[in-house]
Amino acid sequence: ALLEGGKATPGTRECYTGGEHAITPRDLEARGTTCSSLGEALGYSHNLVFARLAKKHLTPDELRRTARDLGMSGEVPIDVPMSPSVVDIPDDPFGMARASAGFWNGKLSPLGALFAMQTIANEGERIKLSLLDHGGPTARVSVGRAMSPQVARSMTHMLELTARRGTAAKAFTHEDGTRALPGVGVAAKTGTLIGGHPTRMYSWFSAFAPSTKPEIAVAVMLGNDLRWRTKANRVGRELLEAYFGVRDPRLAASARRATPRRPGAPKADARKR
Repeated sequence: ALLEGGKATPGTRECYTGGEHAITPRDLEARGTTCSSLGEALGYSHNLVFARLAKKHLTPDELRRTARDLGMSGEVPIDVPMSPSVVDIPDDPFGMARASAGFWNGKLSPLGALFAMQTIANEGERIKLSLLDHGGPTARVSVGRAMSPQVARSMTHMLELTARRGTAAKAFTHEDGTRALPGVGVAAKTGTLIGGHPTRMYSWFSAFAPSTKPEIAVAVMLGNDLRWRTKANRVGRELLEAYFGVRDPRLAASARRATPRRPGAPKADARKR
């Protein structure tokens, strides 16, 4: 919404203090000592940057419209009935700012996250999803535009930071220090929430690749006990490695190193994938 409205660029800097675990009214006004660009904030999940910039430059209606266009609010265009994502953008400045940073006000479905990534990958065009086999090639059906191609390309560059140096960088590095998916740019976003009854740690990963000429988009949400074994960004990486490894022997070997085979399990046959 900031980019599309011309209110900010990926290089727009915002200084802040606080906001590590929650956002208070004081966090939105205090003179900050830590500074980040909008692009860096996306890749490193500096949530307070979004809250402060939204309070300065956006209206609740602008946020609602953007959430709806990206599939983060309401129904996603698809050929089967699906539950909609829900996001509540309060009218008061503090509530609106906090919601813009993803705190407490949204119930996003994995399908909504997938649609958002697909829309950015399609240079801002909203393309209807298809789950059913219609007995022939799937038609490409456009249902409007969520953002301009220029903004979609800016978003892509910002999202590339996540896997390269940001919150998913560790998951995209194998134990031997080698990088996952060498030569394949990945545009991604992560998220983490703790809550519910019983308490769960929910991890998110949504992405598309290659970032320059996208072929595949993925969305993963895992709900684990607080002592988790794996996170969504690791599973998302393995999904991408499995997809690209079919055609690139180097990536296939990388995926085999990263995913230990269960005792007695047959070896994967790439021809049958």
